[in-house]
Amino acid sequence: MLPKPLKYSWQKYRTHLIGEELKKTDYDIIFMQEAFTKGFRNSIRAAIGDKYPHRYTLKKRAFYYPMNSGVFILSKYPFKVLDRVYYNSCGVADCFASKGSPLIEVTFPDGKIAQFATTHLQSKKNLGHKRERQIAQLSAMMKKHEKPGVPQFLTGDLNIDFETTEFQDRLEDMGMDFAQLTGPILYTNKLKNPCYKTGGDGINHDWIDHFWTKNFNPGSVTFQVKDMKFPYEDDFCPLSDHHAVEATFKL
Repeated sequence: MLPKPLKYSWQKYRTHLIGEELKKTDYDIIFMQEAFTKGFRNSIRAAIGDKYPHRYTLKKRAFYYPMNSGVFILSKYPFKVLDRVYYNSCGVADCFASKGSPLIEVTFPDGKIAQFATTHLQSKKNLGHKRERQIAQLSAMMKKHEKPGVPQFLTGDLNIDFETTEFQDRLEDMGMDFAQLTGPILYTNKLKNPCYKTGGDGINHDWIDHFWTKNFNPGSVTFQVKDMKFPYEDDFCPLSDHHAVEATFKL
C-alpha cells in the first residue's frame, strides 16, 4: 500500500479484496506493515472494525516525514501501548517512512497477558548494518519492559533472510528464539505476480517475515504461510507483495 505515484499496484482494488479476505478469518490480533494510506486503514476498519475494536497506528515521527511507519494493529482484546521506538538509522527510500515499532501488552479474556512488537526493518540485503542498529533500538525497548513470566513476541517484515548469518546474529542480539516456518510454502516474498509489479521473479525466494519469541517455547508455535490470492483472467494474483503469515499458539 505504498501511495501513488510512488507505486502503482492496484491499491484501490486490492484494498477491497483484502478486507473481504480478512472477513473470512477469526484471528485474535492482526499485524500489518505498509498500511501507509489512511484510505486503506479506514477501509479495513469498515470491513472488520466491529470484530477488532482495539487498534493502533504508529504515526509519523515528525511533520516533515512524508509517510508514517505503515504499522497497523487490530486486536479483539484490549491492549496498552507500553512504548514505541523510531529508528535513527535508515537508508535509501526507507528514510521517507517513519520506520519503527510499538510495543503493546495484550490482556486476554482469561487474564493472561503477552507483549508484542511488530515492525518493518530496513530493506536491501547490503544494508544489514542499518538493520543491526534498528535491532539494537528494538531490543533495548523490549528489554526495558520485560516482566517475569510474560512472553514477548516480535513479528513483521524483518528483511532478514533465514539462510544468512545475519539472521542468527540479530536473533542473538534480541535474545530471542524463532518459530520455524512449516507447511508447503517455505518462503514469504518474491512471489509470482502476473498482475502488478512487485519485484520478484517467482523463482528465487526468501523467508524474511518472521515470528520471534522470548520467555515462550517457539516449538509450540505453528507458523505458516497463508497463500491469499484473487482470480484475474486465467491466473491468480497475490493480495500483497509478500505472503501473509499465521502464528498459532496457546499461552
